Amino acid sequence: MNNNASLLTQSPSSGTDVGLIIEPGIQANVQIGRLDDNLRLQAHFIGCLAGKSVLITMPTHRGDDVQCYLNDNLTLRYFHGREIHGFKSSVLAVVKTPFSYLHLSYPTRIEKVQIRSEPRLQTELKARVQLDGRDQPIDACIIDISTQGAKLRLAGNEVETGDRLRLQFELKLGDKSEAVDLAAEVRSVKPSTAVGMAVACGVQFDALVESDRLLLSSFVYATIMNQRLGSSD
Repeated sequence: MNNNASLLTQSPSSGTDVGLIIEPGIQANVQIGRLDDNLRLQAHFIGCLAGKSVLITMPTHRGDDVQCYLNDNLTLRYFHGREIHGFKSSVLAVVKTPFSYLHLSYPTRIEKVQIRSEPRLQTELKARVQLDGRDQPIDACIIDISTQGAKLRLAGNEVETGDRLRLQFELKLGDKSEAVDLAAEVRSVKPSTAVGMAVACGVQFDALVESDRLLLSSFVYATIMNQRLGSSD
C-alpha cells in the first residue's frame, strides 16, 4: 500500500480533552464491536461537548439503520483535512426522537493517519475505455488510481502512447454508487501478463472538475482509511 502515510497517536495532554475536532455533517465510518469486523457502517457527526459526549446519527448499512444498544463498543474513523482520524467509544444513550441518534462517550485517545503526498490506491475496478476516433469501447480494469491518473489493463491492444481517451467506471462510496467519466491521455504502454488482458498502460487525467476531484479523492482516502486504521485495531 501507500508509503506516504504514517500513523500518529494523540493522547490527552491534560484533563479529558484530547482536542477532538469535528464539524456537524461529517461522515464517519463506524464499526460495532459485537458485529463482524468487516462490516463498515456509515454515520454523520451531529456535534460534541469536550470531555462529555459525542453525538452521531444512527449508523446505517445500505441505507438501513443498524440498531445500537447501551454500552456497545464503537470505532469511528473520519477525514480531517489531509488526515484520517479514528477513536474508540461506547454508547451512553440511544435517542429515537425526533430522529435516531447516539450519545457516545468522549474519546480518551485519537489515532491519526497523515497523508503526506497524493496517495495512489491499488484496486481492481471494472472500467471501459473509449479511445478518441474509435467506435467501440474497450473493456478495462483499473489496478492503480489517484486524483492525477491511473494504471489500466486493457483487453484490446490498439492503444498507443499519446492517445486520448475517456475512462468510464463506477465508484462506491458508502451506500451509493457514482458513475465517473474522465478524459485522459495515455502516457505509457506495455504488454500485460494478466489473463484476458492485452496491454497495461498508464494514463494521466485532464484537469478534474471539482465534483470529480472530490469524488475520486473521497474514494481513495476512504479506502486507505479502512485499510490503515482497520489494521491497527
